[in-house]
Amino acid sequence: MRFLKPALLSVIGATWISGAIAAAVPSKNVKIFNNTGDKLYAVIETSPSDTDQWLQAAFGTTNVKRDTYAHTKVYRVYINPDKGIPPGGSITIKVPFYSQLVQNPDATKPDQYIDWWNGGRVDLYDVHANLVLRLNADQKNAVVPLTAGVSCARNSTCEPLNVYSGTVVLPLEDPTQLTEYTFANVITNQGTPYPLDPTYVDYDISYVDQVYLPVAIEPLNNKYIGYSGTTQAVPDFRKELKNFLGAWQGWPIYVGNPVYPNPRIPGAYNVMIGGSGLTDPGVTVKQMKDLYKNCVKKDDGTDICRDIRAVNNLFQKNYAKYLTQDCNPHVELTDDRLLQHVYGWAAFKEYCKDPHNELADTPGIDYQATFSNYIELQYLASGAFNPYVQLIHGTNYLGMNAYAFSVDDAVGNMNELGDGLILAVGGNKGLANKKAFDKHKIIHVNLQTPGKDDPKWKSYGICTATPTQNLTQGFLSFTIYTVNYPCQIAVSDANGKIYDFTIKNEPPDPVINCRKSGTPDWCKAAVVNKDPVTGWNINTTGTQQ
Repeated sequence: MRFLKPALLSVIGATWISGAIAAAVPSKNVKIFNNTGDKLYAVIETSPSDTDQWLQAAFGTTNVKRDTYAHTKVYRVYINPDKGIPPGGSITIKVPFYSQLVQNPDATKPDQYIDWWNGGRVDLYDVHANLVLRLNADQKNAVVPLTAGVSCARNSTCEPLNVYSGTVVLPLEDPTQLTEYTFANVITNQGTPYPLDPTYVDYDISYVDQVYLPVAIEPLNNKYIGYSGTTQAVPDFRKELKNFLGAWQGWPIYVGNPVYPNPRIPGAYNVMIGGSGLTDPGVTVKQMKDLYKNCVKKDDGTDICRDIRAVNNLFQKNYAKYLTQDCNPHVELTDDRLLQHVYGWAAFKEYCKDPHNELADTPGIDYQATFSNYIELQYLASGAFNPYVQLIHGTNYLGMNAYAFSVDDAVGNMNELGDGLILAVGGNKGLANKKAFDKHKIIHVNLQTPGKDDPKWKSYGICTATPTQNLTQGFLSFTIYTVNYPCQIAVSDANGKIYDFTIKNEPPDPVINCRKSGTPDWCKAAVVNKDPVTGWNINTTGTQQ
């Protein structure tokens, strides 16, 4: 089980806010569109944290070791738990940055605030009985914030949005699909108070843990970012889940009491962990374990065994370093525990007082090379190392651009400008951009630094003749994500002059067309190239031609 924690880094184009935010607590919206034939039920849920950098940034904290704004509890809001979101319907929920829980909050004490933005989750249910079971258990733990909590946005109708607290998140085995978000970016490596940029949203669909419902997700009010996930209809989606289970005999599934009517399939890490709610693993899982064990025992000369042996070497040395840490007790390295760490790409840190044992810092290892070995194993077309990756990414199954394992780089955490999120379940209705996000089709436009006496670059526009987005001082690049081609790019300088070119096609053929450009010389001087690290780039000349 993961909690989404985006990188705490500055972002190109960001406007950083230092110190306490305004008295009016900012909010973002979550829009959920139900394109299925059944009712849907949503739960917004927070995550616990020993130190909350988001609240520290919000309140301009300077003593971050003392004023931690910790929260030990999980807080939940059930969205329309009785009527649900009807088939073909939608709902918009307003999510505030935080809600105050006590009079005269003390940042040194836990649970003074609910942080709705940092490490949030939206759980989507389609089995009402399971939702009611969780809601009934939460009734005794009602919480009444002193300031505004999650609310129903204008033009939406909601049942009472009560807040409940708990010590753990909703059970992993429930028939739900998990989506994760963090709103706003915080930068922590430039001293205190931490700067905060509330204009960004960080999100993913967690198909790492399990797959159950077809969900597409994209940022609200940012039409240039395509969706992550899938817009498949539920019947087609579930047909592929059943095809996978038929092809990979003995892959476990989650079951309920009564048995769930539709398949809910765990990812490989959860298969290795096992536990409540899962059927027993069968022949496919045995084959995965045997493959690993046999390659470690004897190199048969294949690329698969080469990669497995490299990965195994990393984890063996990481465990050896773990034994030197202050941990009580040190866990035994059994075959099953080893595979749990391998499939979770997780360092050994169990029961450590102050763990310093990251995989990347393991002695005697070329980490980047070994990580590449691991990625190759995961993406094997045969599915021998991890069939679940083929279920998520493979064109023979779901073909989704979403996480299939914890360090999957097919999409990664999306961190984009946005006023919130759009979640569309079972179809594309409600999505502003109905094209799937594809990292291989990203283009970076790099503006040449103006000369000493030249006007400075000011703003840019994507697929428009009018520059509408200001460039942040010091950053002379912007990115084209998921757009329709041909796409006109317009850039203005400080004197108001507009420079433009048109990209005819999407990558891998992003040809520039200068036929109708208002600045043909500048357009013709633009150079397209593909860098092995940064991908597609368009490099331009300066503001003086």
